[in-house]
Amino acid sequence: MSTDASKKKLDRPERLRRNTDFITVAAFLGLLALPLGAGWLGDSSGISRTENRRLAQAPDLEARWESWASFPKRSEAYFDDHLGLRESMIRNFTRFNIALFGVSPTDKLVLGREDWLFFGDANAIAHVRGVDPLGPGELARWRRVLEERREWLAERGIAYLLILVPDKHEIYAEYLPPSLSPATETRPLDQLASYLATESDIDVLDLRAPLLAEKAARRVYHRTDTHWNDAGAYAAYRATLDRLREILPRLENARELKVRRGVEDQPGLGLASLVGLEDIYPEEVLIAEPVDSRAEIAREYRAGYERRVRTLS
Repeated sequence: MSTDASKKKLDRPERLRRNTDFITVAAFLGLLALPLGAGWLGDSSGISRTENRRLAQAPDLEARWESWASFPKRSEAYFDDHLGLRESMIRNFTRFNIALFGVSPTDKLVLGREDWLFFGDANAIAHVRGVDPLGPGELARWRRVLEERREWLAERGIAYLLILVPDKHEIYAEYLPPSLSPATETRPLDQLASYLATESDIDVLDLRAPLLAEKAARRVYHRTDTHWNDAGAYAAYRATLDRLREILPRLENARELKVRRGVEDQPGLGLASLVGLEDIYPEEVLIAEPVDSRAEIAREYRAGYERRVRTLS
């Protein structure tokens, strides 16, 4: 074999290695540049649709010490928020964590049983688990503040009704994950309701009972949001109206408003959109629309309201 032929044969693997290295480096640099290019050409609205918040603004540098001192932190917040493909990466990271590990990537979202989602509010979780009970001093302070408010309103001829509204965590505790199971049977809301019943004469309406009663017939909170749905709101409205009739016998418009019920399929609501999983966690929205609304606009405001409606339409 000639020397030239042997040299060519030896050069082939070297050329192949160099070409492979070149392609690898080019692909790596391209991936590094992709977020930068996407950020430059991307959405400039300044709103994160995934996190439902306003993104950090480009930092200004002023001739003040405070501005110079905070500039690095503000710059970092700006570049973190405006990294190209950020929304897609957040969504895919969330999907990866849920699909592979079955865990939430953020402490703001709690993955419950049967696709129920809960807001990871520390107070709500501590409440339903019974790990942060109210002490005697706190209960006495609650009583004092509430009675002061009632007296202030009474001096002005206004009745006062305290309405206790439970979190979704309490009404649907059975869908919380096993890691958040109750530690004790002590609930701050139970403590407050019991304390006011024995130590005060404030009018109190605890909505847990009517919501639990309605729960037996239909769902009263959204699966993918923190709030009650129309069914829950209507149950709370009826319970409130019943109590107001007792407190104010001459209450005007005390007739219960009738509603037309329905169901509507929608993408996931607030908690699902928090991590961009509206399509993974759809919501069956229960609707209760008033059949005959009795809302009225005071005479002195009607002209302005009608003018605004014409402008909008």
